[in-house]
Amino acid sequence: MTVPIPKQPLNIYISKNVQSAIRKLADQMYIKYKDVHNCKFRRMLFIEAGQLPMELLTELIMFKEAFGYEDFGAIVLKKFWDVNQDLIGKTPERWNEVGKVPEEVKQELTTMQFAFALVHGVLGSIPMQWKCQRGGGGLGHSVIPDVKMKKLQVGSGSTTDLAIHTEDACLTNSADFISLFWIRNFERVPSYLYSLRSTDWEKNKKWEKILRKPIFTFRPDANYLYTKKAVEKFDTKMMPVIYGNKIHPWFRSDYIEMKGNQQSIEATYAIEWLEKEIQSKIYSDFAPDAGDLVLVNNKMIGHGRGKFNAGISPEGHLVDRRWMIRMMSHTSPMQAYAYGEPGNPFIINELLGGYLYRDFIGEIRRR
Repeated sequence: MTVPIPKQPLNIYISKNVQSAIRKLADQMYIKYKDVHNCKFRRMLFIEAGQLPMELLTELIMFKEAFGYEDFGAIVLKKFWDVNQDLIGKTPERWNEVGKVPEEVKQELTTMQFAFALVHGVLGSIPMQWKCQRGGGGLGHSVIPDVKMKKLQVGSGSTTDLAIHTEDACLTNSADFISLFWIRNFERVPSYLYSLRSTDWEKNKKWEKILRKPIFTFRPDANYLYTKKAVEKFDTKMMPVIYGNKIHPWFRSDYIEMKGNQQSIEATYAIEWLEKEIQSKIYSDFAPDAGDLVLVNNKMIGHGRGKFNAGISPEGHLVDRRWMIRMMSHTSPMQAYAYGEPGNPFIINELLGGYLYRDFIGEIRRR
């Protein structure tokens, strides 16, 4: 029996009743814990998550272990949240200005993040911070177009396509699950998704064999705290692109950043093939609406987006700029603790290839 190759995520439409129940539970979490970073909330996360509506719980539990040939690795929860655009107000200029919004907006953003965290909890995954991303930057990262970064291969860019990548491909302890939530997307920017399961590996065994070899160099992108020029002086260990289970494997990939490194001839050919393969299998028929939540298995799915003019609608009208909130989580706290920040193991302290920040800083100083 031939298993159909998955080509797109499952779209789940959240009813008004379920949406209201999610909101009610998130409001209760805010009253009870006040802050999504509250350690008491983290300890009770899995229990609290069980209070989500059964209709939603059922879909999330099915997604939690959807690793097979037929599983795409991402789901779209349409209208997960009713965004009050008037309350939210104008999009901040940059992500680090979100903290300057009025108190009522901060409360609304925090309440949203409680809802996202509960969803991760159903997946058995604990929301964490990665020091390589904005020094931690909180559990909910606002991704906002930044004019100073518009040409860069980062979420805050805009005038170039953001190439398909798994989040933090250069880390050995990258996020397991990622949630992407849109407060607004009036520019109608399409989201790009590629699933490792969308490639027919039976027909591409030659390339899979090469991609499983630990011969690839991964480097951090422009989001990282240290300059790429400094990082290029640092010797990182080689890692495979495809790894793990021989039948249902995982992968890490950021072919744009990988192409800029000194790769072997064999690795270079494999990266070029992978780029073409990914581009031929991208699912791009999706421009998220306000209130949509996309859940991504970061070990199966690469994500990206199309280029756009920030603050300009497809019809040429001035609009509030795109605003997305990203939350990342890890299913194995015991594994993540080995790379945890001293005093706060829920901030993963890895810079690249298994090295901690203190390893990197010491190496650069010695050089």
